[in-house]
Amino acid sequence: MEAALERCDTLFTMGHHVEGLGTIVVHEKDPSPEVQWRLARAIFKEAEFKGSVPKHKAIEASLKILTKNLEIAPDCWNSHVWFAIILGCKEKHESFKQQIEEAFIIREHLDKCIELNPESELAHHVLGQWCYKVASVSWLQKKTAATLFAKPPESTFEEAVSHFKKAEELSPAIFNGNHLCLARTLIDMGRKQEAPEYLKKCLQITEEKKTDKDTLDNIEEAQKLAKKLGLKL
Repeated sequence: MEAALERCDTLFTMGHHVEGLGTIVVHEKDPSPEVQWRLARAIFKEAEFKGSVPKHKAIEASLKILTKNLEIAPDCWNSHVWFAIILGCKEKHESFKQQIEEAFIIREHLDKCIELNPESELAHHVLGQWCYKVASVSWLQKKTAATLFAKPPESTFEEAVSHFKKAEELSPAIFNGNHLCLARTLIDMGRKQEAPEYLKKCLQITEEKKTDKDTLDNIEEAQKLAKKLGLKL
């Protein structure tokens, strides 16, 4: 089993999500929390990458697996971070109120993950994204949220930057999406002069990442952002 889990993780890192699902799905009846969170991740990533099933269906199935997994193993930090990631990828909500409620749930899972494993660079990266999105909410949306909740989600670009930098500190060779997010946040803060350092890092990838679609998409986005702002990389 250990070899299968390692193989699943390697395929995930390389962006081979179809093969990754094939590796772990044969063990789907195994109740081990370490199997189940990887199964949820693989179902979601395969749908996102290939689309063999509708994305919303994959999200629903993955969240169901993770919910059950957390009932059995509430201290499985990987279940918490992937619950947050997958819930955050929902594209449709029944209402603005539901969207805000889920924002609170995402934050709770990320905070719990970091409590259980302060060394999780993934959790810090995702929390940085959460902070960036919340800080970017328009004035009108904030006013609307305030009518629905006594205290709606709050954050700042500074908090986002702190989590992106913490993720990089924990893993200097972190996935290039972290560098892209950090550069974008700094630009939105008016600190454009600091962005090239992270956009350049976004372009520097390891051999195993050269086939990963997310990595390649981040490189393309970094190049577009640099060109738009007249930055030389």
